[in-house]
Amino acid sequence: MALVAVSALLTSSCTDEAEYTAAPAAAADSTGVYFQTSSFNTELAPSAEKIVNITVNRTDASREQTVNIKTIRNDENIFEIPSTVTFAAGQTTATLTLKCQNAQLGTTYYFELLLDTNDKGTYSVYTNQIASGSVLVIDYQNIGQGTYTSGILANVFGAPDPFHVDIYESKTPHWYKLVSLFEDGYDIVLKVDDNNNVTVPKQACLSSVSTYGTGYIEGNGVLKDGKITLSCAFTVSAGSFGTFTEVLELPSDK
Repeated sequence: MALVAVSALLTSSCTDEAEYTAAPAAAADSTGVYFQTSSFNTELAPSAEKIVNITVNRTDASREQTVNIKTIRNDENIFEIPSTVTFAAGQTTATLTLKCQNAQLGTTYYFELLLDTNDKGTYSVYTNQIASGSVLVIDYQNIGQGTYTSGILANVFGAPDPFHVDIYESKTPHWYKLVSLFEDGYDIVLKVDDNNNVTVPKQACLSSVSTYGTGYIEGNGVLKDGKITLSCAFTVSAGSFGTFTEVLELPSDK
């Protein structure tokens, strides 16, 4: 749905200064190898191939190169992790494929990897030398449309509500996915425990909020009589717009 211009200012913002130590200069023979992305949190359907493909980049493609991969974490040894990744001469990217054929439905498995980036075994001084992530096999089913009433949209953006949203449900674990809730491409996940308490982990819900950048939603609530009532904070990197009541009415037959 289209959003109108922001009509409220941030209630608070802050700027923190952080101390840091500059990275040392790269070794003379370093080819600048690094993970393209440092975080990989993957959801797979039960019928999907149980793999995670990780792209590794380098800045110098003048020669063939094999780089060692050190495994720091591998939950239940579920992942088959290659010990090396190889670049062909002239190629700046290579693919590292993690297999997890025995991953069980509803269980989240975590991994963490470290690159050993040159022939002398010196670890990378470039960013993204470590990649970490998880795999969850989850069986989402489309359960139809629900009705969503948003305090965030009404109070911050002045947008009309309620509105309809497509809902997918997983029984193991018991999660709801609200498809493109506030903006196309930004699905929101609600997690329900055995006591019908609902958690909304912090997640991006809007690509851009005026000049403030990405908007995030986070909160908790309860599922009762087919209705989920939430208290959710709406934030950007500079601070918070406040806490608002969000209500999802599930399809009547659910």
